[in-house]
Amino acid sequence: MKLIIDSKPVAIPAAESQSFQELCSGVMDWLMDQKRSISSCKFDGRLVKTIEEADSIFDSAMLCEIESIPIEIAMQSALALQCNYLGELESRCEKLVTESLLSDPREIIETWRGICDNLKQQISFIPQLGALLTEDQVDELINERMECFNHLMKDAAAALSAADVVQFSDVLELKLIPWLQHYREFLREHLPGN
Repeated sequence: MKLIIDSKPVAIPAAESQSFQELCSGVMDWLMDQKRSISSCKFDGRLVKTIEEADSIFDSAMLCEIESIPIEIAMQSALALQCNYLGELESRCEKLVTESLLSDPREIIETWRGICDNLKQQISFIPQLGALLTEDQVDELINERMECFNHLMKDAAAALSAADVVQFSDVLELKLIPWLQHYREFLREHLPGN
């Protein structure tokens, strides 16, 4: 496959990739050395918007055209998205505060699992902040906020294990929701214009 990045032909090992994920990973590694990130990707002139779409046409494509943007801009965009996701997660937790007192415990556990999956995604974003934040800021985020987060998650698990819906509701309302609000504010401080 011929690989063009920012309108220039590029000969890197990623061009010989056997899957879109391999290609994407190889191109990202190459771009990171230049402090850039993928902005858009076209296969044979067709703009792909999802990984699934890229996977479906990857094998037959002859030409891959990638446009890049500075890593700071990509990270700021990702940061804005994370803030939005945190707001949605906060709303789900607020709803669960009341639902946990009124709904079937099995439904609550299922909803909580979904929230936990989303929380894991939020936490896995933290290492990427190194492109925008200083080491000290990332360390503060990990050391202070994550220690608090680990404690409140243990409290939530203990309340669910004991089938104590009142305690579980309190953990959400008094600990998790404020944690999400503070984390979102921390991220917002690093958005452009703040």
